[in-house]
Amino acid sequence: MAALIKWFKDVMDWEGWRGQTRYLNYSLLLHLALLLVFIISFGWMAKSQLQQPVEVNVVDAVAVDEGRVLAELDKLRQADAKRRSDEDARTRQLEEQANQAQHRREQEEQRLKEVEKQKQQEQQRAKELSLQKQQETERLEKMKQEQADVAKQREAEQKRLQDLEQKSKAQQERLNKQEEERRRLDEAQRRKELMAEEERRIKAANDRQAQGEVNKYIAIIKQKVTRNWLRPAASQAGLSCLVAVKLAPGGDVLSVRVVKGSGDPQFDASVERAVLKAAPLPLPADPALFDRFRDLRFEFNPEG
Repeated sequence: MAALIKWFKDVMDWEGWRGQTRYLNYSLLLHLALLLVFIISFGWMAKSQLQQPVEVNVVDAVAVDEGRVLAELDKLRQADAKRRSDEDARTRQLEEQANQAQHRREQEEQRLKEVEKQKQQEQQRAKELSLQKQQETERLEKMKQEQADVAKQREAEQKRLQDLEQKSKAQQERLNKQEEERRRLDEAQRRKELMAEEERRIKAANDRQAQGEVNKYIAIIKQKVTRNWLRPAASQAGLSCLVAVKLAPGGDVLSVRVVKGSGDPQFDASVERAVLKAAPLPLPADPALFDRFRDLRFEFNPEG
């Protein structure tokens, strides 16, 4: 009987019964228990009749056994009720824990969604920052390129200005040299002109002085020729003629001729004779003046 009860407990504890309808389980167990009691009681009665003729109250035995079975079944029902209560409590606890776990899972999912959203936002911000950084880098690179281009243009412009400045400087130096040369030439020309002017002035002064000396000696020569002149008998008064005389350095007369006569041949011939008679003619002491007397011309006018 104890084995039977243990078997009932094992059946009640079987996991296959869990999750089924409680009343259906209880009804099946009750009918099964009655069937087993009936089988056991029938076996005892047959065994007692074979061994010895004992007068036994079968109804009482069956009743007792059935009462014990019912008592055991009641205990089983109570145990099952307690177990179901504990199971319900445990189920409620598990459901509560499941709800809490579900709630925590939902919260965690919500948190993960928020985290994922934040991650996506961070990724979006990172992309935007990366794009901004790239754009900024491109802008900086463009600015650097523009600055490099401006620097190259400035350098080229500076080089062009330096070349122009050098060319202008060289041109200015050439102009300065030309101007200096022009001033030098002008100065030389001015000095030359001044010297020429001074020479002309000196020459003019010398010429005046020489001409004065020449005029003085021409007058002296005229006087000497006049002193050696003899008027022809038939010559008229007031006659004059132009005489050309070639002289030697000492005053000797190389030749004499009347180049412009007076109209009286005798008068002209008398003048030529007077020149030859007056030789040597007086000359200045300065030899430089002889050239003025080499081919001497003077007008002979005895009354002048």
